[in-house]
Amino acid sequence: MSEAKTPAVLVDQVSKWYGQVIGLNDVSLAIDGGVTGVLGPNGAGKSTLFKLLMGRLRPSQGSVRLFGIDPWSNAAPYRRVGYVSESERMYD
Repeated sequence: MSEAKTPAVLVDQVSKWYGQVIGLNDVSLAIDGGVTGVLGPNGAGKSTLFKLLMGRLRPSQGSVRLFGIDPWSNAAPYRRVGYVSESERMYD
């Protein structure tokens, strides 16, 4: 019997509210390691999802795991992730 592989990203029934505005509503997904694209129209919640994964926001409900670890309780997963937010600027 093979071992169950822990996904690199696990989002389980995550919602994020900004007051009365819903940023994400009951999102669940599992992503194995590798390169993954996230596509969607403006306002779909892509940036909110990544901010939740990077620990810049806390979910209003649900849970987020990077490599099986809660990013709010342990910063270790961030050593394995590259992330540049939409607000970061790169200069020559």
